[in-house]
Amino acid sequence: MEYLIIGYGRISSNIIKKIDNQIWKDDITFSIVSRHLENIKKTESVKSINIMKNKIDIEGENIILTIPPSSFDEVSKKFVGQANTVISFLPEKNIKKLKSKINSKEYLRVMPNISLGIESSINYLYTEDILSGNTKSFLLNIGNLKIIKTEEEFEETIIPFSVMPAIFSKIFEDILDNLSNKENKENIRTNLLDGLESYINSSKEMNNQEIITSISTKNGITEKILKKYQISNIPKELKFILKNKIN
Repeated sequence: MEYLIIGYGRISSNIIKKIDNQIWKDDITFSIVSRHLENIKKTESVKSINIMKNKIDIEGENIILTIPPSSFDEVSKKFVGQANTVISFLPEKNIKKLKSKINSKEYLRVMPNISLGIESSINYLYTEDILSGNTKSFLLNIGNLKIIKTEEEFEETIIPFSVMPAIFSKIFEDILDNLSNKENKENIRTNLLDGLESYINSSKEMNNQEIITSISTKNGITEKILKKYQISNIPKELKFILKNKIN
């Protein structure tokens, strides 16, 4: 099965790496169309690399769309023909928007919660169409797959969970950078990750308020931190996520 990658960046490069590193590749190959070709190399699965022109023939193609969302309107004007499948990794473009700009038989929205280069990444998927066997097989080749039933649920899932791993990592980094004894850095990082895993396991059995109550003690450090925590004190982008005001 051949796929046409439109736009080349971290997501598309990680997709290619995952396929190239697999023993069983299900005969998956890629053609790439991009504005910039400097960092693109031919690999076992990459059969052709082409500069983006005024017209992009998508007739019968299985498209992987990884352009910046800000370029979508401009690039979609270049498409000619009817695609077979559009697999969009664009976070801000819903199915209705994709259908209004791209002629295709099948439309899918996919978003990893962690970089596709990481084995444990989950690819969240939403589609209004019946998922074809070839498309499902391809997506399973590049990571774990979780199908979301509604687009609203998809939106409210992908935005927080595509940024929260980076936010947790930043918190961990700040903690580790401020250790009094830097020699303990790796051990403490492991301890923090164990604690995070414990939280994840607990959250499957308890709701958020139950977890807060079980940890907090009167006049304790957790209670003091929680009292100072207000949504108005955090960056507006994260406030937007936490309030679930997603268009």
